[in-house]
Amino acid sequence: ESTGAVLVGGSNDLRKGTDKVLADAAAYYDVAYAPSSDAYDGAYRKVEVKVSRPGAKVQSRAGYFALPPSAGGQTVLAYEIPMLTALDAPSLPRDVEVHGGIFRFGEGGSGRELRMLLEVPMSGLEFAIDEKAKTYDLRFGLMALVKDQKGEVVQKISQVYPFAGPSDKVEAMKRGKVGFNRSVQLAPGRYTFEAAVQDRGTRKVGALRAPFEVPAAGGVRLSSVSVVRGVEPVPENRLNVEDPFRIQKARVIPNLDTPIAKAANPSFYLFAAVWPAKDAGTPEAFVEFLRDGKKLGEGKADLLPPDDKGRMVYLGEYPLASFPAGTYEARVRVAQVASTAEDKATITIVP
Repeated sequence: ESTGAVLVGGSNDLRKGTDKVLADAAAYYDVAYAPSSDAYDGAYRKVEVKVSRPGAKVQSRAGYFALPPSAGGQTVLAYEIPMLTALDAPSLPRDVEVHGGIFRFGEGGSGRELRMLLEVPMSGLEFAIDEKAKTYDLRFGLMALVKDQKGEVVQKISQVYPFAGPSDKVEAMKRGKVGFNRSVQLAPGRYTFEAAVQDRGTRKVGALRAPFEVPAAGGVRLSSVSVVRGVEPVPENRLNVEDPFRIQKARVIPNLDTPIAKAANPSFYLFAAVWPAKDAGTPEAFVEFLRDGKKLGEGKADLLPPDDKGRMVYLGEYPLASFPAGTYEARVRVAQVASTAEDKATITIVP
């Protein structure tokens, strides 16, 4: 009854309950109000409805949980509330380092396949050390949202990461990163990718936001252009696992919006996948670089032969010696007869 409903039980006669439902549906009032507190803290807030009519009996819900609007009507877990609150703030918090992006690929069963990637450097998190037991404890939550053009949440994925172990391993742990890789499928349209991480010990939060578009199907298709920071072999027992970042028996590792240091890297790479239109000839791909809106150069991109699913891959190497420190834009354009597709990526190079 605390929800505003009525329980009809202890009987196999459904008429009484049905009559009650029909009567209530024909005689009820909607009452709305603005709460005095605008804090979305997940707390339970009691509600009491009173009427001035003598002898009247009020049937209403007893309260509600103060959840952020960005929950989008989906089930919200307790650990998600601080991250949802942070994503609703006018200015995103940056107290915990997090990098991420969403990458578009081929067609799936219910829309275009996309991969949400997040990366959290362990050095930005607080390890709780038990000096007596000589152990450490670390917990943090990670969340990724996809919102449509109206701001409604269409995908929500989250996870809590618990770590514990000997305290003499902390320094090695701090040199590592935790990755988050999830697949989603979306219909054509404009969306926003949002992500947040919360250190459960310090309660600090870091967040990011990026708009993206899923183009309509038809003609030649192009994946998101990825700046690659490395290539790793795929273990034999993982070769049967679908991975859009894989090229034969290797896998490219996307660079998630972090600067590329010339002192530590001789080159950087660009990765893209192409799905040709059927019976329309062989597509051609081109790459151009821009800085401050000015075109620096353009060249043809050699695509690998189609794999068993018809996908053609481009992986191009670019020596960093040719790029002074700064921010660049790489554009990849694919043309096949009358259809074209284009995507771009930002590259920040530091000394």
